[in-house]
Amino acid sequence: AHKSLAGIIYDEASICGEPTESVKEGALAVVKEYPEETLLSNPHSLRPAVLSELISDDGMMCEEIILFRVLEKWATAEIEVGTTRVDDTVEDRVSIAKDLAAEHIRFTSIQPTDLIGTVKESCIVDEKMIFEALASQAVSAEKELGARFSKERKHKLRSGITVSCAGSAVINGFYEEGAMHKGYP
Repeated sequence: AHKSLAGIIYDEASICGEPTESVKEGALAVVKEYPEETLLSNPHSLRPAVLSELISDDGMMCEEIILFRVLEKWATAEIEVGTTRVDDTVEDRVSIAKDLAAEHIRFTSIQPTDLIGTVKESCIVDEKMIFEALASQAVSAEKELGARFSKERKHKLRSGITVSCAGSAVINGFYEEGAMHKGYP
């Protein structure tokens, strides 16, 4: 079987129970090793319970953003009549996906640029969750990396005139506007 069918095979084997347990385990192994190829190709074919099980699996060999993209694609896929086992709509799927994202997606493991891009632009995550993830990442970066997010402002540029070759070292130097010579004894 082609890798892209592993998610569907896993879903079908889950329905059948014990007689297909080895098929289910084999399909799961493929999904875990190639989650992007197996789940992004046709997530709309998965039942919500199976999707929940897969995106919450710690054994997936991918970045968290891939699992988020699978969930988003599942939620927003156009559903052809007769292609799903349940009579659901995109609105139903979006509602289910919001719950699954809140429960299973580890937003703090997603790059900040993906949080403010892909995740924020999706229709399945509240901005409050994104803000909380970004805040957590900032605090973690500050603690772990010693990152400094505040920076001293530059001092006001001094205006004045520099005198050199005046013939006397006492006169040479920088004369600040409105102030006294900074090297005059």
